[in-house]
Amino acid sequence: MVFAQVPHSSKSLANGLVTFAACLGMAATYYVLGMLIDRWDWPWAFLICSGLTLVIAVVWLLGTRSSPRSEFTSGTHLRTAPHVAEMLQMLGSRSIVCITLSYAALGFFQYLFFYWIEYYFETIQKQGVGVARQYSTCIILAMGFGMVGGGWLADHVSKSLSPPGRRRLVPALGMIAAGAIFELGLLSADMRITLWSFAAAAAFIGVCEGAFWTTVVELGGPFGGTAAALMNTGGNAGGTLSPYVTPLLSAYFAQQFGEGLGWRMGLSVAGAISVLGAALWWGVAPARGADRPSLIR
Repeated sequence: MVFAQVPHSSKSLANGLVTFAACLGMAATYYVLGMLIDRWDWPWAFLICSGLTLVIAVVWLLGTRSSPRSEFTSGTHLRTAPHVAEMLQMLGSRSIVCITLSYAALGFFQYLFFYWIEYYFETIQKQGVGVARQYSTCIILAMGFGMVGGGWLADHVSKSLSPPGRRRLVPALGMIAAGAIFELGLLSADMRITLWSFAAAAAFIGVCEGAFWTTVVELGGPFGGTAAALMNTGGNAGGTLSPYVTPLLSAYFAQQFGEGLGWRMGLSVAGAISVLGAALWWGVAPARGADRPSLIR
């Protein structure tokens, strides 16, 4: 929908705003869901949240029924269904594979903040539930604001750079900065420095989101939705591994070096994966035509 209705010069910003809205919801869970669980226990808390989700889904359905159709499904683009072979060629291209693997690395790093940061501050660093919720909320909000800023930056990268350079500059630098700052935060014994480092790392990983979504839809051309779905699957796969692999690594390192250092070492793996994900952007070639994306080679 963003790709069909937003001008090309603002697509990354629009995608950043969409993902920022998701971050606002996630940031609210620490206090809002926590308050609901504290008051009514988790079954009722989940039931209330699912009811609100249903209401929002109905509003979305009613509000988008009259939306203009995408250029790929209207006018001269009305044609027979795309050949499966063309779609498979697109999905197997180097650019799509690289951006999907890079998004899997981003998901691995990003999901740490969703699932383990509150536990890390409350249980490992002994900060208490109130402080842990406050810190976690700040970190997720920082990620959301990074998404908006990163989307704007991706739309305004200097045209003096080559097309591949313009596309990869923001997400690659964002992932490298996120991983590096996260590692520095883990080294500090001062919780204030750790908090600000984690918030900065979350903001930098958020910076990457808009460019990822705009680029993958451009690369997919008439199969942009399918390309985006594949990339999102990669991100969720990395995110699914993160809360499972991280405690296993941390438990192993804790046996060798103690609980506090063990958790720092386990979490540090995610920072390294973020940097590796940035390197994959050098395998992403821009789609032909900035304003009218087409099937990539």
